[in-house]
Amino acid sequence: MEALGGTAEAGKGIVVGDIDTGIWPENPSFDAPALTSHKPGKRDPHRPYRSGATTLMHKSDGGIFKGTCQTGDSFTAAACNEKVISARYFGEGWLDAVPESNRAGYISPRDSQGHGTHTASTAAGNANVRATAGGEDLGTVSGVAPAATIAVYKALWQSKDGQADGGLTSDLVAAIDQAVADGVDVVNYSLGATFESAYDDPAQVALRNAAAAGVFVATAAGNSGPGASSLSNTAPWTTTVAAGTIKSHTGTVTLGNGAHYTGISTTVHRQVGPAPLVLGSAVRVSDTVDIYADYWFSGR
Repeated sequence: MEALGGTAEAGKGIVVGDIDTGIWPENPSFDAPALTSHKPGKRDPHRPYRSGATTLMHKSDGGIFKGTCQTGDSFTAAACNEKVISARYFGEGWLDAVPESNRAGYISPRDSQGHGTHTASTAAGNANVRATAGGEDLGTVSGVAPAATIAVYKALWQSKDGQADGGLTSDLVAAIDQAVADGVDVVNYSLGATFESAYDDPAQVALRNAAAAGVFVATAAGNSGPGASSLSNTAPWTTTVAAGTIKSHTGTVTLGNGAHYTGISTTVHRQVGPAPLVLGSAVRVSDTVDIYADYWFSGR
């Protein structure tokens, strides 16, 4: 990052288009001054500003980004700022396919699942932000390009039963095409599956068109593997990135028969218990569903 001018300059003049579950704009990783109609000057040529309902930003490549802050559930135009300069949502296909009784989350760019907030902050979140989870201090975090701005394109959705989570190809293609039309420099596409990686898949074709338009397309390798044919987003016109690794936070549980099992835990720092061993679905919190609770525990 120092080679790119440090945290104050790394990514300046660049717009990262994040296609995901939306964004939680109040996250400290996106803290920035409010957008105004005051045009930038020579000292801040890349500062975004509003012209009516449109957000404009003069980019470092000489182009102009034109976006908007689309309103909806718990999301007003004031949710955008000089970091999150545009936010749209694409759900025509998903909303048509999933009945209202099974929809969860927000019909707006707001993120109810956290994944989009995570990917956007990883790509272009502010530098040196204190990270906490469940009251635990996890140190400071920074985006890869902390001086870049973010344009949000929500195309992934949440269902109440967990079975209809995700997005439809038509919505994903619409989001990709809009990001290119708006003028993003980077598309961050942290989703996909091996069966969606065929070169003629409509979403992959849309990403190819984005690359042909000069947009850098970063995609996720997925969470499968390491077996054969387990890689997602294999098209040669994208830069597919594997997950990184960090030091694991571990915890050890001792059963009544004396057996010890060590796993990952970010919250257990001292001995607790004794306590009964139960299924995660039996102690799930009220805002999740059994299919998710089966994979982790709620409690201390």
